[in-house]
Amino acid sequence: RGGDGESYGTMEHRDTLFGLEIQVMRFLYVALKGLKALEYMEKDNLLAVALTALMNIPEESIAWVGAEALRKISQAPLQTHERFLLGECVRAYLPMGPEHRAEYDKLLATETFIGVKAMNKTIYEEGIEEGMERELLDFAVNVLEDRFGPMPAKILADLKSRSRQELRSMITNSFRITSLEELDFAGLK
Repeated sequence: RGGDGESYGTMEHRDTLFGLEIQVMRFLYVALKGLKALEYMEKDNLLAVALTALMNIPEESIAWVGAEALRKISQAPLQTHERFLLGECVRAYLPMGPEHRAEYDKLLATETFIGVKAMNKTIYEEGIEEGMERELLDFAVNVLEDRFGPMPAKILADLKSRSRQELRSMITNSFRITSLEELDFAGLK
């Protein structure tokens, strides 16, 4: 138990048919809002740290909990996508209003939290970069299919391996040619 209410326990669901009990299900639950975030900030479990955003946080600690949770996540030996998902949990659910934002921004400007800013920037830039590459690939496929019909699997695989500059060049050149054979595709010639 913790916080203002029950934070964990068991629940029960009973199904009856014609007044006869036919099934009873018992299950455990955890009510995150009932757990004390400051206690879980001390844990080594990064999922627990990320979920502190959904726990009972003292009003005066909201900015610190967000910054500290992101600091721990940024320093953990995780893959980029794992760091992104845990960080997004904190950013999405931390109950930070405008009054907490200024304190949070001040914290991130300190030496202690410098890695958080770098992590946020890196994740954002990687997401933008990945989105731009996907958009350009989709655009190239659409242009080529509009001109020459459905793309064979070999060509689609080749397009996915191309750089942005190569894709741009193919799109531009596709308006000057009359067949796919005129473009430089691996395995087509």
